[in-house]
Amino acid sequence: MKTAEEPSLIWQKEAIAFIEWCHQQLWMNPTALTKLYERGLMDDTIKRFKIGYCPKDIWRNYSEWGIATKIKSNGKPRMIWLPHGLVIPWIHDNGKVLKLNIRRFKWYPEDKYGKYIKIPGSMNCPATYGDTSLPFGIILESEFDSILIQQEVGDSIFSIANGGSCQPLDLYTDFLMRKASLILFCPDVVDIGGAKFLNRLQSTCKNGVLWPAPQGKSPGDALMDYGVNLLEWILQGIEYQKFRR
Repeated sequence: MKTAEEPSLIWQKEAIAFIEWCHQQLWMNPTALTKLYERGLMDDTIKRFKIGYCPKDIWRNYSEWGIATKIKSNGKPRMIWLPHGLVIPWIHDNGKVLKLNIRRFKWYPEDKYGKYIKIPGSMNCPATYGDTSLPFGIILESEFDSILIQQEVGDSIFSIANGGSCQPLDLYTDFLMRKASLILFCPDVVDIGGAKFLNRLQSTCKNGVLWPAPQGKSPGDALMDYGVNLLEWILQGIEYQKFRR
């Protein structure tokens, strides 16, 4: 387990300019806004977390973002791909942009590229949202679900968006999990990858409990498709762990 390095100052400068532009673009695109509303996110939340919309595929040189240029097998330099889609930044309370993820609009199941694209130069660790001094935390796969939890339950719990079962934990995230009184584990689906990730978490985080969404595969599904009160669900998880002790 390693200490994750913050992005360079050049990267952060380019990232914040891109985030601000995409945030402005979002309010001019009803289709993109509707997709966020369908996830249960409200305008104040969208503004707070600077969620945005990139209206087209954009390509940038690595050097423009302060990253060493990589060369493809054909001898040409690789480019940073900023795909058409919903832009999900992770901005620390101190204002630093640490991570940039984009949910692609043009993704399809057979696509060789992922549904979510983490922009090169982003911090290689889970994203953390909310007040990490709180005694209770929840770890989820999706940044959208973590942001939704902060919208609905933010005064009660902080959230960690792991970004998938293959995302490594860093020393700081490990510290946050260990110091908490309770960490709820909420995977989307406990498949082979998810099961391995859960085993890894449970072997290092003895204060954790598996607490999947009560209905649907995620908290977002539970809220929007089944009308689940996420605050009640979180408080039940906290009480359940107290009872187990």
